[in-house]
Amino acid sequence: MFPTFIGAAVINTMWKSYGKPFYITMALLLITMFFVYRAPRGQSMPLKQDLLNFPDHIGIWKGAEIRSLDPKVLEILRVDHYLDRIYRNDSGFWISLYIGYFEDQKDGQTVHSPRNCMPGAGWNFLDTQAVTLKATGSKPLTIHALRAVLVSGEDRLLTYYWYLSRGRFETSEYWQKINLVTDAIRYNRTDGSLVRVLAPIPSKGDIGQIDTILQDFIIQFTPTLYYDYFPEPVSGAATS
Repeated sequence: MFPTFIGAAVINTMWKSYGKPFYITMALLLITMFFVYRAPRGQSMPLKQDLLNFPDHIGIWKGAEIRSLDPKVLEILRVDHYLDRIYRNDSGFWISLYIGYFEDQKDGQTVHSPRNCMPGAGWNFLDTQAVTLKATGSKPLTIHALRAVLVSGEDRLLTYYWYLSRGRFETSEYWQKINLVTDAIRYNRTDGSLVRVLAPIPSKGDIGQIDTILQDFIIQFTPTLYYDYFPEPVSGAATS
């Protein structure tokens, strides 16, 4: 029933410690793995607009450069569409915006978590927490994101990121995978994306000020991305 690398002694220990919930959790994981890798591919959901057309002016921020990912990185990510752009204000302070979009997900072509990628580049996660931001105005939107401090030696970055899948903002990698399975069954859709912003934390700077800068930036651009670029959400994907 279980993969051979999980020994019988380990299974017995887990059963004694956690009982029935352990088997329920294992069953859910196995079902998720089966559908992600074996279920029929969901219908391909193209973007409404090319991400390269995404605004290069967001409030006081101006798009300074669009970066191309290394071919080896693209081979790993297997993303269908992406935007990796640096924005700067008049003082030269920069914000990095990355959007990676998959028209459908199957056979390893799935959204990659920054928690798996960033440590490989030498950045360690600290102080990760879930946050909720609200955009008002003509395109109201409730944005659920993960906030974390990244550390590499003496350098620090502040990042906010989230999974935007078929209209849902998701911060849990586990629920993101479960919803991938259920939406494939209910709606024949597996499209999804990762959205990430980050900015440097000056050695003598106020991290609270960087938080305010990034949150304001997110509130300004996310409604445009959600309503004007991504496909229509599935039923029940709340926006407020």
